[in-house]
Amino acid sequence: MDRGKNRRKRWKKDRRKGPGHGPGARNAPSLQRWKGFGAARGVPARRTGGTGCAGSSLAHPNHSGLFSCCKHFRGRKNRCYKLAVRSVRRAFVKSTKARREKKRFLRALWITRIEAASLEHGLKYPAFISNLAKSQVELNRKVLADLAIYEPKTFKSLAALAQRRRQEGFLAALGDGKEPEGIFSRIVRHHY
Repeated sequence: MDRGKNRRKRWKKDRRKGPGHGPGARNAPSLQRWKGFGAARGVPARRTGGTGCAGSSLAHPNHSGLFSCCKHFRGRKNRCYKLAVRSVRRAFVKSTKARREKKRFLRALWITRIEAASLEHGLKYPAFISNLAKSQVELNRKVLADLAIYEPKTFKSLAALAQRRRQEGFLAALGDGKEPEGIFSRIVRHHY
């Protein structure tokens, strides 16, 4: 005869299979085996909610901070502490890596946008960037990408400046001292 733990394990196993399974299934009423010991007395089977505890309070109060981090996870990871700890730790590691990867991804995106816009005006990306730097236009890639999308005329004038700088050199690009239309420059000629 099964006693203690083994009896309980066998009962759980039979319960998982459904009614009519396990030792003595023919003789036992199926409702009692399926819904638990209280089913024969008319007591409905009770499920625990939330954190896996029968009551509303946590078994360990310091777990509440962890469960607030994993509330949105699927399955048992949002209510079983053992699974939740692993999932939250993994999520934190991934978010740390993603912060670095986001910077790389955005820089690559800006470069792609600038390259596409500069090719429209007949300049390759490296030539465009290097000639802007030689012309002392200190705009970073994020601003240049935004200009390419939202201010195409300004970007066109920057491309024209880079094109002239490429063909003639810095002083020839300035010409008679007038700037291309639609661009503000900090370039000042000093007469020493």
